[in-house]
Amino acid sequence: MGPDVISIVLKVLTAGAGLAAYFTKDAKYKRYCSTLLLVLCTALVAFSFYQPMMNRDKDTKSLAIMDSSTAEFVMKLSASLEDMFAQAGGGLMGAASGTGEKSKGMTNDMHTQALKSAKLAVQHDPGSVAMKFRELIISGESRLPLAAELKSLKEMSDKNAAPAALLIERMYETHSLPKADEKEALALCETLTSRGWLRDVATIEVYRTSGEKGTSDKLLKQYHESNVAYAARFASLMVAAVILGFMGVLILFIQFFFWPRKLTSEQQRSLIAAPADYGKAKIYGVFIGWLALECTISPLVSQYVKKPAGTLDPILIGFMILGIYLLSNAPSLIIAWLVAIRPTGVKFVDAVKLRFKAGTLGPLRLVLSGIAAWLCAIPLVLVSALISKMAQSHGSANPILPIISEVVRSGGFGTIALFVVVLGVMPALCEETLFRGFLYTALRVKHGVLYSVLLSATAFAAVHLDPGAFPQLFILGVVFALVMERTKSLIPSMVAHCLWNSGTLILMMVAFGGA
Repeated sequence: MGPDVISIVLKVLTAGAGLAAYFTKDAKYKRYCSTLLLVLCTALVAFSFYQPMMNRDKDTKSLAIMDSSTAEFVMKLSASLEDMFAQAGGGLMGAASGTGEKSKGMTNDMHTQALKSAKLAVQHDPGSVAMKFRELIISGESRLPLAAELKSLKEMSDKNAAPAALLIERMYETHSLPKADEKEALALCETLTSRGWLRDVATIEVYRTSGEKGTSDKLLKQYHESNVAYAARFASLMVAAVILGFMGVLILFIQFFFWPRKLTSEQQRSLIAAPADYGKAKIYGVFIGWLALECTISPLVSQYVKKPAGTLDPILIGFMILGIYLLSNAPSLIIAWLVAIRPTGVKFVDAVKLRFKAGTLGPLRLVLSGIAAWLCAIPLVLVSALISKMAQSHGSANPILPIISEVVRSGGFGTIALFVVVLGVMPALCEETLFRGFLYTALRVKHGVLYSVLLSATAFAAVHLDPGAFPQLFILGVVFALVMERTKSLIPSMVAHCLWNSGTLILMMVAFGGA
Protein backbone atom coordinates (compact mmCIF):
# COMPACT_ATOMS: atom_id res chain seq x y z
CA MET A 1 0.00 0.00 0.00
CA GLY A 2 1.53 3.31 -1.14
CA PRO A 3 1.84 6.48 0.96
CA ASP A 4 -0.95 8.23 -0.95
CA VAL A 5 -3.36 5.37 -0.31
CA ILE A 6 -2.45 5.27 3.40
CA SER A 7 -3.02 9.02 3.64
CA ILE A 8 -6.44 8.77 1.97
CA VAL A 9 -7.49 5.87 4.20
CA LEU A 10 -6.45 7.77 7.34
CA LYS A 11 -8.35 10.85 6.22
CA VAL A 12 -11.51 8.88 5.47
CA LEU A 13 -11.36 7.03 8.80
CA THR A 14 -10.72 10.29 10.66
CA ALA A 15 -13.67 11.99 8.99
CA GLY A 16 -15.90 9.01 9.81
CA ALA A 17 -14.83 8.96 13.46
CA GLY A 18 -15.41 12.70 13.69
CA LEU A 19 -18.94 12.45 12.31
CA ALA A 20 -19.73 9.53 14.63
CA ALA A 21 -18.42 11.41 17.69
CA TYR A 22 -20.47 14.48 16.81
CA PHE A 23 -23.81 12.89 15.96
CA THR A 24 -24.03 9.98 18.39
CA LYS A 25 -26.26 10.52 21.43
CA ASP A 26 -25.06 7.68 23.63
CA ALA A 27 -22.49 9.08 26.11
CA LYS A 28 -20.44 5.89 26.31
CA TYR A 29 -20.33 5.45 22.53
CA LYS A 30 -19.48 9.15 22.09
CA ARG A 31 -16.53 8.74 24.45
CA TYR A 32 -15.26 5.74 22.48
CA CYS A 33 -15.65 7.62 19.19
CA SER A 34 -13.87 10.68 20.60
CA THR A 35 -10.93 8.53 21.76
CA LEU A 36 -10.76 6.85 18.35
CA LEU A 37 -10.87 10.28 16.71
CA LEU A 38 -7.88 11.45 18.75
CA VAL A 39 -5.93 8.32 17.85
CA LEU A 40 -6.71 8.66 14.13
CA CYS A 41 -5.90 12.39 14.11
CA THR A 42 -2.59 11.66 15.79
CA ALA A 43 -1.81 8.93 13.25
CA LEU A 44 -2.75 11.20 10.33
CA VAL A 45 -0.62 14.08 11.61
CA ALA A 46 2.34 11.80 12.39
CA PHE A 47 2.15 10.17 8.95
CA SER A 48 1.73 13.51 7.16
CA PHE A 49 4.75 14.99 8.95
CA TYR A 50 6.84 11.83 8.49
CA GLN A 51 6.47 11.77 4.70
CA PRO A 52 7.93 15.25 3.97
CA MET A 53 10.81 14.57 6.38
CA MET A 54 11.67 11.39 4.53
CA ASN A 55 11.31 13.06 1.13
CA ARG A 56 12.97 16.37 2.02
CA ASP A 57 15.85 15.78 -0.38
CA LYS A 58 13.46 14.74 -3.15
CA ASP A 59 11.16 17.73 -2.85
CA THR A 60 13.23 20.90 -2.73
CA LYS A 61 11.61 22.99 -5.45
CA SER A 62 10.52 25.70 -3.03
CA LEU A 63 14.12 26.00 -1.80
CA ALA A 64 15.21 26.36 -5.42
CA ILE A 65 12.84 29.29 -5.92
CA MET A 66 14.13 31.01 -2.79
CA ASP A 67 17.78 30.46 -3.75
CA SER A 68 17.10 31.80 -7.24
CA SER A 69 15.32 34.84 -5.78
CA THR A 70 18.26 35.43 -3.44
CA ALA A 71 20.69 35.30 -6.36
CA GLU A 72 18.58 37.78 -8.31
CA PHE A 73 18.33 40.09 -5.28
CA VAL A 74 22.13 40.16 -4.85
CA MET A 75 22.69 40.89 -8.55
CA LYS A 76 20.06 43.63 -8.56
CA LEU A 77 21.50 45.19 -5.41
CA SER A 78 25.01 45.09 -6.88
CA ALA A 79 23.90 46.75 -10.11
CA SER A 80 21.79 49.30 -8.21
CA LEU A 81 24.64 50.32 -5.92
CA GLU A 82 26.97 50.69 -8.89
CA ASP A 83 24.49 52.88 -10.74
CA MET A 84 23.72 54.98 -7.66
CA PHE A 85 27.37 55.75 -6.96
CA ALA A 86 28.12 56.24 -10.65
CA GLN A 87 25.36 58.82 -10.81
CA ALA A 88 26.85 60.51 -7.74
CA GLY A 89 30.17 60.88 -9.54
CA GLY A 90 32.14 57.66 -8.99
CA GLY A 91 32.04 53.89 -9.07
CA LEU A 92 30.85 51.80 -6.17
CA MET A 93 32.85 52.92 -3.12
CA GLY A 94 34.92 55.01 -5.48
CA ALA A 95 33.74 58.35 -4.11
CA ALA A 96 34.83 57.31 -0.64
CA SER A 97 38.10 55.56 -1.44
CA GLY A 98 39.32 57.35 -4.57
CA THR A 99 39.94 54.08 -6.37
CA GLY A 100 37.92 51.69 -8.47
CA GLU A 101 39.65 48.59 -7.16
CA LYS A 102 37.43 48.29 -4.10
CA SER A 103 34.41 48.86 -6.30
CA LYS A 104 35.43 46.05 -8.60
CA GLY A 105 36.27 43.76 -5.69
CA MET A 106 32.91 44.30 -3.99
CA THR A 107 31.04 43.80 -7.25
CA ASN A 108 32.94 40.55 -7.91
CA ASP A 109 32.19 39.32 -4.38
CA MET A 110 28.47 40.03 -4.80
CA HIS A 111 28.43 38.29 -8.19
CA THR A 112 30.19 35.29 -6.66
CA GLN A 113 27.62 35.13 -3.89
CA ALA A 114 24.78 35.44 -6.39
CA LEU A 115 26.21 32.68 -8.56
CA LYS A 116 26.60 30.45 -5.50
CA SER A 117 22.89 30.90 -4.70
CA ALA A 118 21.95 30.30 -8.34
CA LYS A 119 23.92 27.05 -8.39
CA LEU A 120 22.19 25.97 -5.17
CA ALA A 121 18.86 26.59 -6.90
CA VAL A 122 19.92 24.29 -9.74
CA GLN A 123 21.03 21.63 -7.24
CA HIS A 124 17.66 21.81 -5.47
CA ASP A 125 15.76 21.53 -8.75
CA PRO A 126 18.16 19.89 -11.23
CA GLY A 127 15.47 19.20 -13.82
CA SER A 128 14.34 22.81 -14.07
CA VAL A 129 15.34 24.62 -17.26
CA ALA A 130 14.20 27.89 -15.65
CA MET A 131 16.70 27.55 -12.79
CA LYS A 132 19.55 26.68 -15.17
CA PHE A 133 18.60 29.53 -17.49
CA ARG A 134 18.67 31.99 -14.60
CA GLU A 135 22.06 30.70 -13.46
CA LEU A 136 23.47 31.18 -16.96
CA ILE A 137 22.17 34.76 -17.17
CA ILE A 138 24.02 35.56 -13.93
CA SER A 139 27.16 33.86 -15.27
CA GLY A 140 26.86 35.80 -18.52
CA GLU A 141 26.41 39.12 -16.75
CA SER A 142 29.44 38.24 -14.61
CA ARG A 143 31.49 37.61 -17.78
CA LEU A 144 32.22 33.99 -16.86
CA PRO A 145 32.85 31.04 -19.24
CA LEU A 146 29.60 29.35 -20.24
CA ALA A 147 30.63 26.34 -22.34
CA ALA A 148 30.31 23.63 -19.66
CA GLU A 149 27.05 24.99 -18.27
CA LEU A 150 25.58 25.39 -21.75
CA LYS A 151 26.37 21.76 -22.46
CA SER A 152 24.52 20.61 -19.33
CA LEU A 153 21.52 22.76 -20.29
CA LYS A 154 21.41 21.28 -23.80
CA GLU A 155 21.37 17.78 -22.30
CA MET A 156 18.15 18.41 -20.36
CA SER A 157 15.07 16.63 -21.67
CA ASP A 158 12.70 19.59 -21.34
CA LYS A 159 11.45 21.05 -24.63
CA ASN A 160 12.71 24.52 -23.64
CA ALA A 161 16.25 23.31 -22.90
CA ALA A 162 17.69 23.54 -26.43
CA PRO A 163 16.05 26.93 -27.25
CA ALA A 164 17.20 28.30 -23.88
CA ALA A 165 20.78 27.15 -24.46
CA LEU A 166 20.78 28.64 -27.97
CA LEU A 167 19.45 31.96 -26.66
CA ILE A 168 22.11 32.17 -23.93
CA GLU A 169 24.79 31.38 -26.49
CA ARG A 170 23.55 34.12 -28.80
CA MET A 171 23.25 36.71 -26.00
CA TYR A 172 26.59 36.15 -24.27
CA GLU A 173 28.92 34.36 -26.71
CA THR A 174 28.13 35.13 -30.36
CA HIS A 175 26.31 38.39 -29.49
CA SER A 176 24.11 37.92 -32.52
CA LEU A 177 20.41 37.08 -32.68
CA PRO A 178 18.48 36.91 -35.97
CA LYS A 179 15.76 39.56 -36.09
CA ALA A 180 13.26 36.88 -37.07
CA ASP A 181 13.86 35.05 -33.77
CA GLU A 182 13.43 38.13 -31.57
CA LYS A 183 9.74 37.58 -30.69
CA GLU A 184 10.32 33.92 -29.84
CA ALA A 185 13.34 34.84 -27.69
CA LEU A 186 11.34 37.42 -25.71
CA ALA A 187 8.56 34.90 -25.15
CA LEU A 188 11.11 32.35 -23.88
CA CYS A 189 12.57 34.90 -21.45
CA GLU A 190 9.09 35.61 -20.11
CA THR A 191 8.45 31.89 -19.67
CA LEU A 192 11.68 31.12 -17.84
CA THR A 193 11.99 34.21 -15.63
CA SER A 194 9.79 36.24 -13.33
CA ARG A 195 9.35 39.96 -13.63
CA GLY A 196 12.46 41.59 -12.19
CA TRP A 197 16.18 41.97 -12.73
CA LEU A 198 16.72 38.70 -14.62
CA ARG A 199 13.97 39.39 -17.12
CA ASP A 200 15.09 43.01 -17.51
CA VAL A 201 18.70 42.17 -18.41
CA ALA A 202 17.65 39.26 -20.64
CA THR A 203 15.19 41.49 -22.52
CA ILE A 204 17.84 44.18 -23.03
CA GLU A 205 20.30 41.57 -24.32
CA VAL A 206 17.71 40.19 -26.77
CA TYR A 207 17.07 43.63 -28.28
CA ARG A 208 20.78 44.51 -28.29
CA THR A 209 21.92 41.31 -30.01
CA SER A 210 19.08 41.44 -32.55
CA GLY A 211 20.18 44.91 -33.70
CA GLU A 212 17.36 46.89 -32.05
CA LYS A 213 19.78 49.55 -30.75
CA GLY A 214 17.12 52.22 -30.21
CA THR A 215 14.94 49.91 -28.13
CA SER A 216 17.84 48.43 -26.18
CA ASP A 217 19.23 51.92 -25.38
CA LYS A 218 15.81 53.06 -24.19
CA LEU A 219 15.39 49.98 -21.99
CA LEU A 220 18.95 50.32 -20.70
CA LYS A 221 18.26 53.91 -19.64
CA GLN A 222 15.10 52.80 -17.84
CA TYR A 223 17.07 49.97 -16.27
CA HIS A 224 19.71 52.32 -14.81
CA GLU A 225 17.03 54.74 -13.56
CA SER A 226 15.18 51.83 -11.96
CA ASN A 227 18.38 50.66 -10.29
CA VAL A 228 19.04 54.07 -8.76
CA ALA A 229 15.46 54.24 -7.44
CA TYR A 230 15.76 50.72 -6.06
CA ALA A 231 19.02 51.56 -4.27
CA ALA A 232 17.38 54.60 -2.71
CA ARG A 233 14.40 52.54 -1.54
CA PHE A 234 16.63 49.84 -0.15
CA ALA A 235 18.83 52.37 1.67
CA SER A 236 15.73 54.03 3.13
CA LEU A 237 14.48 50.67 4.31
CA MET A 238 17.81 49.86 5.97
CA VAL A 239 17.85 53.24 7.73
CA ALA A 240 14.29 52.65 8.94
CA ALA A 241 15.24 49.16 10.16
CA VAL A 242 18.22 50.54 12.10
CA ILE A 243 16.05 53.22 13.72
CA LEU A 244 13.33 50.73 14.65
CA GLY A 245 15.94 48.30 15.98
CA PHE A 246 17.49 51.04 18.10
CA MET A 247 14.05 51.94 19.46
CA GLY A 248 13.53 48.27 20.32
CA VAL A 249 16.84 48.11 22.16
CA LEU A 250 15.94 51.28 24.06
CA ILE A 251 12.56 49.85 25.10
CA LEU A 252 14.22 46.61 26.22
CA PHE A 253 16.74 48.60 28.24
CA ILE A 254 13.97 50.55 29.95
CA GLN A 255 11.99 47.38 30.63
CA PHE A 256 15.06 45.87 32.27
CA PHE A 257 14.80 48.46 35.04
CA PHE A 258 11.02 48.84 35.25
CA TRP A 259 9.80 45.27 34.64
CA PRO A 260 7.77 44.20 37.70
CA ARG A 261 9.07 41.29 39.73
CA LYS A 262 5.69 39.61 39.49
CA LEU A 263 3.62 40.31 36.41
CA THR A 264 0.39 38.89 37.86
CA SER A 265 -0.55 38.34 41.48
CA GLU A 266 -2.67 35.36 42.54
CA GLN A 267 -5.60 37.72 43.00
CA GLN A 268 -5.22 38.82 39.36
CA ARG A 269 -4.76 35.33 37.89
CA SER A 270 -8.37 35.20 36.69
CA LEU A 271 -7.64 38.19 34.43
CA ILE A 272 -5.18 36.15 32.36
CA ALA A 273 -6.17 32.51 33.02
CA ALA A 274 -8.85 30.61 31.10
CA PRO A 275 -12.33 30.53 32.68
CA ALA A 276 -11.84 26.87 33.66
CA ASP A 277 -9.33 24.06 33.56
CA TYR A 278 -10.01 22.60 30.12
CA GLY A 279 -7.92 19.51 30.81
CA LYS A 280 -5.00 18.11 28.85
CA ALA A 281 -7.19 15.88 26.68
CA LYS A 282 -9.29 18.78 25.39
CA ILE A 283 -6.29 21.00 24.76
CA TYR A 284 -4.56 18.16 22.91
CA GLY A 285 -7.76 17.44 21.00
CA VAL A 286 -8.05 21.04 19.80
CA PHE A 287 -4.50 21.12 18.45
CA ILE A 288 -4.35 17.62 17.00
CA GLY A 289 -7.73 18.16 15.35
CA TRP A 290 -6.53 21.42 13.83
CA LEU A 291 -3.28 19.85 12.61
CA ALA A 292 -5.16 16.92 11.09
CA LEU A 293 -7.34 19.39 9.18
CA GLU A 294 -4.23 21.30 8.14
CA CYS A 295 -2.67 18.09 6.82
CA THR A 296 -5.77 17.51 4.73
CA ILE A 297 -6.01 20.99 3.21
CA SER A 298 -2.40 22.25 2.99
CA PRO A 299 -1.37 19.97 0.07
CA LEU A 300 -3.63 22.11 -2.12
CA VAL A 301 -1.00 24.85 -2.13
CA SER A 302 1.96 22.63 -3.05
CA GLN A 303 1.30 22.69 -6.79
CA TYR A 304 1.58 26.48 -6.79
CA VAL A 305 4.71 26.51 -4.64
CA LYS A 306 6.52 24.29 -7.13
CA LYS A 307 5.71 26.44 -10.17
CA PRO A 308 9.05 27.93 -11.23
CA ALA A 309 8.16 30.86 -13.44
CA GLY A 310 6.19 33.96 -12.52
CA THR A 311 3.10 33.32 -14.66
CA LEU A 312 0.58 33.40 -11.83
CA ASP A 313 -1.77 36.32 -11.30
CA PRO A 314 -0.86 37.82 -7.90
CA ILE A 315 -4.44 38.77 -7.03
CA LEU A 316 -5.62 35.23 -7.79
CA ILE A 317 -2.80 33.77 -5.69
CA GLY A 318 -3.63 36.15 -2.84
CA PHE A 319 -7.25 35.05 -2.74
CA MET A 320 -6.19 31.41 -3.10
CA ILE A 321 -3.90 31.70 -0.06
CA LEU A 322 -6.62 33.53 1.87
CA GLY A 323 -9.11 30.75 1.13
CA ILE A 324 -6.72 27.98 2.09
CA TYR A 325 -5.67 29.83 5.24
CA LEU A 326 -9.27 30.30 6.36
CA LEU A 327 -10.18 26.70 5.57
CA SER A 328 -7.20 25.29 7.46
CA ASN A 329 -6.96 27.70 10.42
CA ALA A 330 -10.37 29.21 11.21
CA PRO A 331 -11.80 25.76 12.11
CA SER A 332 -9.21 25.53 14.91
CA LEU A 333 -11.03 28.36 16.68
CA ILE A 334 -14.36 26.62 16.13
CA ILE A 335 -12.94 23.40 17.56
CA ALA A 336 -11.58 25.29 20.59
CA TRP A 337 -14.99 26.85 21.18
CA LEU A 338 -16.96 23.61 20.75
CA VAL A 339 -14.63 21.33 22.71
CA ALA A 340 -13.31 23.54 25.50
CA ILE A 341 -14.84 27.01 25.79
CA ARG A 342 -18.57 26.50 25.20
CA PRO A 343 -19.00 24.00 28.09
CA THR A 344 -17.79 26.71 30.51
CA GLY A 345 -20.66 29.01 29.60
CA VAL A 346 -18.26 31.95 29.06
CA LYS A 347 -18.35 34.03 25.89
CA PHE A 348 -15.60 33.23 23.42
CA VAL A 349 -14.14 36.76 23.39
CA ASP A 350 -14.00 36.79 27.20
CA ALA A 351 -12.38 33.36 27.39
CA VAL A 352 -9.54 34.35 25.03
CA LYS A 353 -9.14 37.79 26.70
CA LEU A 354 -10.06 39.76 23.59
CA ARG A 355 -10.46 42.99 25.57
CA PHE A 356 -10.34 46.54 24.26
CA LYS A 357 -10.00 47.81 27.81
CA ALA A 358 -7.90 46.11 30.45
CA GLY A 359 -7.64 47.89 33.79
CA THR A 360 -6.31 51.38 33.11
CA LEU A 361 -5.31 50.47 29.54
CA GLY A 362 -7.75 51.69 26.92
CA PRO A 363 -7.73 50.78 23.19
CA LEU A 364 -5.01 53.29 22.30
CA ARG A 365 -2.61 52.18 25.05
CA LEU A 366 -3.21 48.53 24.15
CA VAL A 367 -2.30 49.26 20.52
CA LEU A 368 0.78 51.20 21.65
CA SER A 369 1.76 48.23 23.84
CA GLY A 370 1.57 46.02 20.75
CA ILE A 371 3.77 48.43 18.80
CA ALA A 372 6.30 48.45 21.66
CA ALA A 373 6.31 44.63 21.71
CA TRP A 374 6.95 44.58 17.97
CA LEU A 375 9.87 46.98 18.35
CA CYS A 376 11.33 44.81 21.14
CA ALA A 377 11.08 41.74 18.92
CA ILE A 378 13.16 43.31 16.11
CA PRO A 379 16.61 43.30 17.82
CA LEU A 380 15.91 39.99 19.57
CA VAL A 381 15.01 38.22 16.33
CA LEU A 382 17.94 39.80 14.48
CA VAL A 383 20.37 38.54 17.13
CA SER A 384 18.88 35.03 16.95
CA ALA A 385 19.07 35.12 13.14
CA LEU A 386 22.76 36.07 13.29
CA ILE A 387 23.44 33.26 15.74
CA SER A 388 21.59 30.81 13.47
CA LYS A 389 23.63 32.07 10.51
CA MET A 390 26.89 31.52 12.38
CA ALA A 391 25.66 28.04 13.27
CA GLN A 392 25.18 27.47 9.52
CA SER A 393 21.42 27.04 9.73
CA HIS A 394 19.72 26.59 6.36
CA GLY A 395 17.26 29.36 7.20
CA SER A 396 13.54 29.41 6.78
CA ALA A 397 11.92 26.87 4.48
CA ASN A 398 8.40 28.24 4.85
CA PRO A 399 6.54 27.16 1.68
CA ILE A 400 4.73 30.49 1.51
CA LEU A 401 7.97 32.45 0.98
CA PRO A 402 8.58 31.23 -2.60
CA ILE A 403 5.04 32.27 -3.52
CA ILE A 404 5.59 35.75 -2.10
CA SER A 405 8.98 36.13 -3.79
CA GLU A 406 7.35 35.31 -7.13
CA VAL A 407 4.13 37.35 -6.99
CA VAL A 408 5.37 40.57 -5.36
CA ARG A 409 7.35 41.36 -8.50
CA SER A 410 4.24 42.08 -10.53
CA GLY A 411 1.94 43.43 -7.84
CA GLY A 412 0.62 46.96 -7.44
CA PHE A 413 -1.10 48.64 -4.51
CA GLY A 414 -4.03 46.22 -4.66
CA THR A 415 -1.68 43.26 -4.39
CA ILE A 416 0.16 44.82 -1.45
CA ALA A 417 -3.10 45.52 0.39
CA LEU A 418 -4.40 42.01 -0.27
CA PHE A 419 -1.22 40.31 0.93
CA VAL A 420 -1.08 42.50 4.04
CA VAL A 421 -4.57 41.26 4.90
CA VAL A 422 -3.77 37.65 3.98
CA LEU A 423 -0.33 37.39 5.61
CA GLY A 424 -0.45 40.19 8.15
CA VAL A 425 -3.95 40.50 9.58
CA MET A 426 -5.29 36.94 9.25
CA PRO A 427 -2.41 35.16 11.05
CA ALA A 428 -2.52 37.81 13.76
CA LEU A 429 -6.19 37.12 14.37
CA CYS A 430 -6.17 33.33 14.09
CA GLU A 431 -2.78 32.36 15.52
CA GLU A 432 -2.88 34.80 18.41
CA THR A 433 -6.38 33.69 19.37
CA LEU A 434 -5.32 30.04 19.30
CA PHE A 435 -1.84 30.19 20.85
CA ARG A 436 -2.15 33.09 23.24
CA GLY A 437 -5.92 33.42 23.69
CA PHE A 438 -6.60 29.69 24.09
CA LEU A 439 -3.38 27.78 24.84
CA TYR A 440 -1.55 30.34 26.97
CA THR A 441 -4.60 31.18 29.09
CA ALA A 442 -5.29 27.45 29.53
CA LEU A 443 -1.73 26.91 30.80
CA ARG A 444 -2.03 29.84 33.20
CA VAL A 445 -4.87 28.17 35.08
CA LYS A 446 -2.41 25.85 36.84
CA HIS A 447 1.05 27.06 35.84
CA GLY A 448 3.25 30.10 36.32
CA VAL A 449 4.28 32.70 33.78
CA LEU A 450 7.66 31.18 32.84
CA TYR A 451 6.35 27.68 32.19
CA SER A 452 3.32 28.97 30.26
CA VAL A 453 5.38 31.37 28.16
CA LEU A 454 8.02 28.79 27.22
CA LEU A 455 5.56 25.98 26.45
CA SER A 456 3.20 28.14 24.38
CA ALA A 457 6.14 29.69 22.49
CA THR A 458 7.59 26.23 21.78
CA ALA A 459 4.24 25.02 20.46
CA PHE A 460 3.88 28.17 18.36
CA ALA A 461 7.32 27.68 16.78
CA ALA A 462 6.97 23.92 16.34
CA VAL A 463 3.66 23.86 14.47
CA HIS A 464 5.09 26.10 11.73
CA LEU A 465 7.22 23.07 10.71
CA ASP A 466 10.11 25.35 9.77
CA PRO A 467 13.24 24.19 11.65
CA GLY A 468 15.39 26.90 10.12
CA ALA A 469 13.14 29.62 11.56
CA PHE A 470 12.41 27.89 14.91
CA PRO A 471 14.59 30.23 17.06
CA GLN A 472 13.03 33.36 15.56
CA LEU A 473 9.48 31.99 15.87
CA PHE A 474 10.15 30.95 19.47
CA ILE A 475 11.34 34.44 20.37
CA LEU A 476 8.26 35.96 18.77
CA GLY A 477 6.08 33.54 20.75
CA VAL A 478 7.81 34.61 23.98
CA VAL A 479 7.37 38.32 23.23
CA PHE A 480 3.71 37.93 22.26
CA ALA A 481 2.93 35.90 25.39
CA LEU A 482 4.70 38.35 27.71
CA VAL A 483 2.93 41.39 26.32
CA MET A 484 -0.39 39.60 26.77
CA GLU A 485 0.52 38.62 30.33
CA ARG A 486 1.45 42.17 31.21
CA THR A 487 -1.55 43.90 29.60
CA LYS A 488 -4.11 41.13 30.31
CA SER A 489 -5.45 41.56 26.77
CA LEU A 490 -5.02 39.75 23.46
CA ILE A 491 -5.07 43.02 21.48
CA PRO A 492 -1.35 43.94 21.91
CA SER A 493 -0.08 40.54 20.77
CA MET A 494 -2.38 40.72 17.74
CA VAL A 495 -1.03 44.16 16.87
CA ALA A 496 2.59 43.03 17.32
CA HIS A 497 2.03 39.90 15.22
CA CYS A 498 0.32 41.89 12.49
CA LEU A 499 3.15 44.43 12.38
CA TRP A 500 5.80 41.71 12.27
CA ASN A 501 4.18 39.84 9.38
CA SER A 502 3.38 43.03 7.47
CA GLY A 503 6.91 44.38 7.98
CA THR A 504 8.39 41.12 6.70
CA LEU A 505 6.12 41.29 3.66
CA ILE A 506 7.13 44.88 2.91
CA LEU A 507 10.80 43.93 3.26
CA MET A 508 10.34 41.13 0.72
CA MET A 509 8.49 43.46 -1.62
CA VAL A 510 11.36 45.94 -1.55
CA ALA A 511 13.98 43.20 -1.92
CA PHE A 512 12.30 41.14 -4.64
CA GLY A 513 9.84 43.60 -6.13
CA GLY A 514 10.11 45.19 -9.51
CA ALA A 515 10.62 48.81 -10.38
